[in-house]
Amino acid sequence: MLYFHGDIHGNAIANFSYRRNPEMRELTENDYLIVLGDCGIPWNYLTEKRDLHELHWLNERPYKTIFITGNHDNYDLIEQMPQINFCNGIARRAVFKDKTFENIVYIDKPTVLDIQEQHILIIPGADSHDIQNGIIDGYDKNWRKLAKAKQKNGEYYFRIKHLTWWPQEKLQIDEIEKILKTDNSFDFILSHECPSSQLRYFSRRFNPTDGEIYLEQVKEKVDYKIWLHGHMHQFANNYYDNIICLYNDLLSLAEVMQIRKTNKQELEAFEERMAAWQN
Repeated sequence: MLYFHGDIHGNAIANFSYRRNPEMRELTENDYLIVLGDCGIPWNYLTEKRDLHELHWLNERPYKTIFITGNHDNYDLIEQMPQINFCNGIARRAVFKDKTFENIVYIDKPTVLDIQEQHILIIPGADSHDIQNGIIDGYDKNWRKLAKAKQKNGEYYFRIKHLTWWPQEKLQIDEIEKILKTDNSFDFILSHECPSSQLRYFSRRFNPTDGEIYLEQVKEKVDYKIWLHGHMHQFANNYYDNIICLYNDLLSLAEVMQIRKTNKQELEAFEERMAAWQN
């Protein structure tokens, strides 16, 4: 079975404990947990001890974990991990501090996976919404002083390059286009960022990013059954386009397909009401 979850920001144990999700006791080595970006493990040199603990704990679970990278992931560290063939696609085996975690992979490049009879397009990356007040170079020895100065001025939406923000976060559009030239029909699209039309479903208001505008184009030209994404820190179900945002939600493949079935019923009922109103 496939299971899907939104952003966890470094907290695998808190999000996937049996106390919080008792149904995960039933997962086996044949099951896959897919995190839709912003794993946040490993994060940076300040969190190495925590990161190792989280990875060891997760690696000891019977299921396999797939981390799709978002905009709050340490690409510098992930890009050092060995690339492997995985489910007919490309992933990276989790390696951190010279320790290998066989049950965990990262996907930091667009790819297509075939898992349990599901044909899945993976689109990593996203444009950060929290950098309006700029980026501080993490290699500048005065970065702490610069950060404090911004906070003192009331500028809280900034990030530290190579410490809490990485330029590799942007969608790799050329690589996505290479895939879509030969394949444009999928059971699932899994991403961190969302198509721009999805933004209207969220309580937080942002102007569309370049990545979100591009994904809107993908939505219009690709055939898919369900699109799942993270990034927005709330649950949202766009029944018209079958696009679902996950955050503190763990959904199984069966639950996702039930949502799709309900969406179809809702859309048919809406169209019937519109037809009656027009007549």
